[in-house]
Amino acid sequence: MEPHIRQRFHRLNVEFSEDEPELDDLQSMSALQRQTQNQSRSTSEVQNCADNLLAALFYLKLVGKPVFEQNLFTCKAHILCRLGPSHPAFLPLTRRLWDSQAYFFLDFRQKIDCVDENARKGIEYGGPFSRFIELKVRSLEDFVDIKIGGIIQRDRSISNCPYKVKTWIEDQDLHSEFGSRTGNKRPLTHSNQISKRVRFRY
Repeated sequence: MEPHIRQRFHRLNVEFSEDEPELDDLQSMSALQRQTQNQSRSTSEVQNCADNLLAALFYLKLVGKPVFEQNLFTCKAHILCRLGPSHPAFLPLTRRLWDSQAYFFLDFRQKIDCVDENARKGIEYGGPFSRFIELKVRSLEDFVDIKIGGIIQRDRSISNCPYKVKTWIEDQDLHSEFGSRTGNKRPLTHSNQISKRVRFRY
């Protein structure tokens, strides 16, 4: 497993000072619940899991194929959220992003607000979460890495990041000359710009 992926996996074990109870020992359930709660308060692992899950709510969607000019590829994309406007957690999440002044780091060079004034107004009127970004890379073998910060303990990469540009293109079927594996050209409309046909990794 690659080092930058390994840190996203957490194993939470309840520690016992004596022998573990039998699986059918119902009398020990209350004590186990208290022990689990006490242990979760004394470790940062639960918070780490929560932070990773929050970062994984966001993902990248290319607007079209990267354009090569002046020895660089320009990638235009949206940062989208897996929670849609109808999800009960959507508005609380976006309010937290706004209140905490959360931000996205674009390859450690550019910092943008997760929710600016225009995005906030769009969300209030029932729109989805969407932040347009533009990145430049030297090669399709390069990786892009978008991190979220300000709302969690430390900056963390969003879903699928670091993302190799070539893989990013293939995941969206943009590598095909005719637009898809089926050979049918698909126009880039607003609806398929924000679709969720992207392979997901925590």
